[in-house]
Amino acid sequence: MCFNKLGIGNIEGIAPDSENTMIGEITISTLTPHYSKIIVLFDNDQPGITAAKRYKEKYNIDYMILDMSKDLSDSVKDYGIETVRDRLLILLKENLNT
Repeated sequence: MCFNKLGIGNIEGIAPDSENTMIGEITISTLTPHYSKIIVLFDNDQPGITAAKRYKEKYNIDYMILDMSKDLSDSVKDYGIETVRDRLLILLKENLNT
């Protein structure tokens, strides 16, 4: 929902039940062929960062940390759409070029 509000298209989001519940291997292996890149974006707190690193270790999926507020929607509320979009686009470009 936030990506739509930010005006960033060509992105689909899925989410596990929580950052402590990993998306299963079958789901990951089903999704991987359909996308040029999968990037994890969780909350900017210790549980979120730890979960993102687990995806990197287990599935070799890159992650990005939006180092603003706790999560994407809070960042929009605290910093505004334009600021968050600009920062997020930089992170996306960095991750898409790796």
